[in-house]
Amino acid sequence: MKAEEWITALYPEEIYKLPPTTLVVLPVPWDDLADKDRDMLRKLLHAVGAGMGRARIIHEPVLTESMIRAIDAEYAIVFGVDVDPPVNNTEIVKIGRTSLIRTVAPGELVESLKRPLWMALQKMYGL
Repeated sequence: MKAEEWITALYPEEIYKLPPTTLVVLPVPWDDLADKDRDMLRKLLHAVGAGMGRARIIHEPVLTESMIRAIDAEYAIVFGVDVDPPVNNTEIVKIGRTSLIRTVAPGELVESLKRPLWMALQKMYGL
């Protein structure tokens, strides 16, 4: 059973179905990330004002438009996962009410890629 299904089964009442502010999509489970990558993601979420408490973190091989619409987050940050329909790195797109940005996997996010990502995140979050 996927995490989403488990949560829905455990808390079926409508009050528990609030969408997250930020959806973070990873190519691997959170526990499989290197400590430095988890720390970077925590800092990134804090910097954009989302924090870990207002984010939903999932791992998927591909993120589809229907998944984005079903989760209905205000923002989505996609790391190293293909998006259907395709999205270029650091391009901000709107799918439903979700503003989405895609970049490389956390372990591949070298210094030269961090600045364009941060600039795009500032624009997306209106910072």
